[in-house]
Amino acid sequence: MSSIRWLHLSDFHVGKDNYGQRKLFSQIHRNVAARIAAGFIPDFVFLSGDIANKGKAEEYEEFIDSFLLPLILVLGDDWSGSIFSIPGNHDVQRDKSKFFNPQEVLKAPDHLFDPTEQGMEQREQFATRFENYIRSELTNSPSKWIASNEAAFSHVSAVRGES
Repeated sequence: MSSIRWLHLSDFHVGKDNYGQRKLFSQIHRNVAARIAAGFIPDFVFLSGDIANKGKAEEYEEFIDSFLLPLILVLGDDWSGSIFSIPGNHDVQRDKSKFFNPQEVLKAPDHLFDPTEQGMEQREQFATRFENYIRSELTNSPSKWIASNEAAFSHVSAVRGES
């Protein structure tokens, strides 16, 4: 049985419903504080996609100011864990590469997903659609992994003797 503890948070859709978003952020912060007070201190926080609703820069600014930085405060000065994030389909700037058709990519991906120079060149057409996400990356995820040769990242951490 693993002793590693984590929080998995997803689908914030910042920019879709400001009132609901403030309520959600407040409730998550209170819940995390209560769990910490009860002895559950997460080693990792995973933010898995759809941080923004339309991939706009101001949506990420709002997320950082109203959620991420307050969450870090709730976790406390002594917290030694890591926060990782990945983008989702709503983290795409749809006004970039407007004529890019993701369905075509899935039909015949060619070398798109290859960890090579050729794959990176093919991914460039949609990597620009994640510019705002990349610019606002403040977690332990490497900020340029989307546009890297690998188009992926992995990370190994040691927590209480486990990796």
